[in-house]
Amino acid sequence: MVDNLNRGQIDGYCVGEPWSSCAVKENIGKILISGYQIWNNSPEKVLGVTKEWADKYPNTHLALIKSLIESAQWLDLPENRPSVVDLLSRPDYLGVSPDMITLSMADNFQNSAVSIPANLSDFNVFHRYLANFPWCSHAIWINS
Repeated sequence: MVDNLNRGQIDGYCVGEPWSSCAVKENIGKILISGYQIWNNSPEKVLGVTKEWADKYPNTHLALIKSLIESAQWLDLPENRPSVVDLLSRPDYLGVSPDMITLSMADNFQNSAVSIPANLSDFNVFHRYLANFPWCSHAIWINS
């Protein structure tokens, strides 16, 4: 996305971090509004499996859910964020500089290259506020 924006092949995009921050840091774009500002703690990512798969592999399904919840709990701890940044910056993952990832992982938000980063303490919520709970109301809203 960032390369396409830089080449003028697109005028904008809607993505998760760190791609918005990359455009800001490279001074080729700005963030008009974040998902956090539109709907704080909204549902973002979903791990979905078919009923058939869940019935066929119940132990794997349960282990997968448990590992995601444990990972989300770990990610919510600020002291673990630097480890996440190091991991995600590797070429076999996101392959972008740690600086690009750190801004959002440190719960900071910078909407343009000339703006001062603002602290948004809940910019990334991985587990708090029942973030992993499968709310029926969210499913209904998303499927509407």
